[in-house]
Order: sequence, then C-alpha cells, then structure tokens
Amino acid sequence: MNKQKATIAGAVLLLFIVLIVYLFSGTDYKEESKQKPKFVSDEWSTEFILESKDPMGIYLFKTMFDSYGDSNIVIDDSLNYLSKDSNSTFIFVGDRFSVYPEEFDTILSEVKKGSNLLLSFHDLIDTINQHFFYDSYNEWYFDEEVKVHTLKDEYTLRAIFQADTVARVWKIFKEYNIKDTNFITISSFMETPNFVKLKFGKGHIFLHSNPEMFYNYQMLTKDGFNYAQSVIHQFPPKKRVVWLELGRLSDDIGDFSTEDADGDQGRKDNSLLQFLFKKLELLIALLLTILGVILYLIFRSKRYWPIVPYIPENKNRSLDFANTMTAIYLQQESPYSILIVMRRNFRANINRQFFIDLSKQDKTKEIKVLSEKSGVKFTDVENLVNMLENQKMHAVTYEYVQEVAKMQRTFYLKTGIIKDKIKQKTEKKKIVFRRQMILSTTFIFLGINAILRGFYLLASSNGTGILFWPIGFLVLTMGIILFSRNLLVVEHGKMIFYPYFFSKKEFEIDDLIGVQVSNGNTMFEFTGNRKLTINHLEISRYSKKDFEQFIAPFLKMN
Repeated sequence: MNKQKATIAGAVLLLFIVLIVYLFSGTDYKEESKQKPKFVSDEWSTEFILESKDPMGIYLFKTMFDSYGDSNIVIDDSLNYLSKDSNSTFIFVGDRFSVYPEEFDTILSEVKKGSNLLLSFHDLIDTINQHFFYDSYNEWYFDEEVKVHTLKDEYTLRAIFQADTVARVWKIFKEYNIKDTNFITISSFMETPNFVKLKFGKGHIFLHSNPEMFYNYQMLTKDGFNYAQSVIHQFPPKKRVVWLELGRLSDDIGDFSTEDADGDQGRKDNSLLQFLFKKLELLIALLLTILGVILYLIFRSKRYWPIVPYIPENKNRSLDFANTMTAIYLQQESPYSILIVMRRNFRANINRQFFIDLSKQDKTKEIKVLSEKSGVKFTDVENLVNMLENQKMHAVTYEYVQEVAKMQRTFYLKTGIIKDKIKQKTEKKKIVFRRQMILSTTFIFLGINAILRGFYLLASSNGTGILFWPIGFLVLTMGIILFSRNLLVVEHGKMIFYPYFFSKKEFEIDDLIGVQVSNGNTMFEFTGNRKLTINHLEISRYSKKDFEQFIAPFLKMN
C-alpha cells in the first residue's frame, strides 16, 4: 500500500469512527424539551388523529361535531371517569376499533338508555364484530372516487395522497352479513350500504365503513363538507359528544427511561442505535458489521481491474403482471373490481390503437366509428362495450367476467391488437399444481436429525455414529427430491403426473373424455381405458383453488 492509498484508507476509517460516535451519542432531554414541534402542513403519514390538522387528520370533522353538541370530552384512558347523568353521542373514527368486552358493554348500556354510538371503521376486533355481523369480511370497491347516495343528494368523494388522485379500497357492508335485518340505510354507493342505522334499546348505533371520508382534505371540498354535515345531522343536537380514543390501538412501546450511577432520573437513551442494544443478537450483528467493514478496507486496498457490467435482456412481464393482478382480485373475492380493471385497459387500448375515446356517457357515435375502423360488426362492438360498462355490482359474477374476457380477446384477435406471436405464447402457459409438503418435510427433518445424531455419537467417542451419516444423507436427499417434485403439471396440451417414487406419466388433454369427483378424489378418464386419480389430500392448499378452477370446465362436459 503506497502513501496515497494509506491516506485515503485512514480518512475513510476516521469518517467511519465519527459516524459510529454520532450514532451512539444522543441529545440531552432538557434541550429537546425547549424545542417546540413544528407543524408540517404536507404531512401524509399520520391518520385519524383528532387534533391533527394534517391532510389525513380529522381535526375539521371533530370541530364540526363538537360545535353541533353542547359539550365534548375525549376519553383515551378509561370509561370510569365517564359521567352517566345525561345522554351522549359516542364517536370513534379510525382504522380499527378495539376495546375490552366490559368497556364495550358499558358503552352499549349507555346506548340502551338513550345515547347514540357512531363507529366509523375499517375493521373491528372479533368480540365487537360478532355483535353486528355474521362474518368479518365485507364487500369493497377499488377506484379513485365514489359517488355516495343519500335519500336526497349525491356526493362525489375522491382519494388523494400527496396532492395526487389515487385509487384505493372503499369498503361497503354486505347486506346479508348484518345481523339486524331491520337496519336503515343512510348512505350507499354501488347500490350497497356504507352507512347504516341500528335500533338498540332507546338509542341507536350507527356503523360507517369509510372513516377516510372524514379526512381533513375531504372537509375542504364541497361534497366532502356536505356529506360530513349529512352524517352529523343524523344525531340529536345539543348533546354531549364523547370521543372514544381509548379504542384506538397505540404504537407506544415505552420511554426507555434509565437511571445513572449518580441517581439522575428522567434521562433518556436518545441514540439512533438504542434499539440495537435491547437485543443481544442485534448487538452482535452490529459488531460483526463493523468488523466486516474493517476487513473490507484492509483487503480491498489492492488494485483490481474494473468489471464489465452485465446488462440483462429486457423481459416481457405482461403475463406475470396479469397473473399477479388476477391473484390479488380473486383473493379479495370481488369480480366487479376485475371488470373495472378490464374496462380501463380496454379504453386505453382502443384510444391508443384507434384514437377513440370511450369514456363519454353517450358512446353510440364512438362505437359506430370503432366498428368501421376495426371491421367488426356494430352489434358485436356494442355488446362488448355494454358488458364492460355494467354498473350493477351484484350482477357481475366470475362467469360474467369470463364471458367478457372471451369477447374482449376475440375482438383483440380480429383487430390485430393481440398478434399471433403473443397468442402462441399465451397458449403455452404452464400450470403447476404443487404437492403437500408433509411427507417431504418429514423426510428432511428425519435426515437432518440422523446427521446431527451421528455427529453427537462421534463426539461422544461412539463409533456407531458413522452409520447415521449415510442414512441421514439418503433420507435428506429423498426429502429434498420430494419437496421439489410437483404433483401435476399442465403445459403444451399435456397433463404430466409425477408419483412419489416412480417416473412421470403423460396424458394428452385432447384424449380426456370425463372427470369424476367423489370421496375426496378426482379421477380423469382418457381414451384407451386409461385413468388418472388425484387424491385431494395430496394437493397443496395453495393449489387447491387453482385445481378446482382447472377441472370445472371438464365437469360441465359430463
């Protein structure tokens, strides 16, 4: 190492030491206490804080509600301090509502006497959810905006993040999921309620599935302000307003207070690495990292030829994107959301290919022009557009989406939007059904256990330990083979079945004449009296739904 390199290495080491000292040091709590927190008007990370004036706080909604009542109180600790001498309006607005069962019983007892309760939430804990719903899952709608309907008016509310309109999940209640069948719908969208009223004793319980509609930025819009007013006017005026902040889960994990040798109390560990010192494993990892940096500086001081960077070839990720989007929407069980995505993609493709805008209300002229440009019959184009523009959420099923997808694919092929080469690639799609991992994991566990036992016996001067090694490696290898061995693969028009310990079996899908499902087995019947039986217990739980969708068309043929 020459003098110049030694100087550079020393400077880097010095900077590293200064960085470590800075990270380990903290500021005095007395100095921090003198600094007043600064208000940042463009803070988008905090949500549903009562006194927050940030865009996603609910300060404006709280102010409106407090002015509607004659007094207000915020309960963030215990209901023991709640005065029970007058009827009140209990309110919670947040992501998830959670209180102890006895606390919720206290609130319900007040409602039963004549008070009112408003819960605006995304989720409830199970003990509270079971009071109102049969199931914890409700419907949802994915878009940038929603049109909320009341008996008299319609309000358009949009999702905004950092001053940009974004798409988000808007939750709504499944009507058949609500236990009280006499509920009253106050507001709704997509013909499904999002704000309902339940009778409870002398009082009422109001359930609202969209707390995001009361953000500060919503209150600054005309529709958001008017919708909030319509919600507030559902409650009797001049009543005490009680905000149930004790139902909001806290992220506070302690103040890390310590006491030094001189008996000074109130000192805080404010170093940036305070969390690393709480776990021995993290501290060891930090020390190893420091050692690694030092070794890197020592051994990388030698001169190396520059490495020519490898530029990977661009890959077509269209199918992967389609599979990912399909999995997301199928998991949420919302076929209407799939239709919305299909509608947007169709409009974008038509606009890009034919320069025709199908987002207008009256599309008769555009459909006629599209028929002339594409060479597709006017009735076929009109039927496809009408099915994509369906606004009735409950009328859209998975079968409906499949039918629209077939019509859309036929249109793309006729107009040349999907090329023959892409068509060939999609027909070569590979479907893999994985096997349950119980047997393979058992073999792997037994193999590792045998190898470790062999080491233990040898360490104890027992020569029989050498016999456990080949047995352990054999069992471990067998488990790894089973772990990587699929149950069934469908590709290139073939079904390939992989037994546990024998060679694979191939069947042509065109030779399939029937599928029978009985007693937890699925039997495929092929020409030539050939049969393939799949035990449902062998199918991985991640592949069961795909397997059911795969055999569904063949069951309809029977």
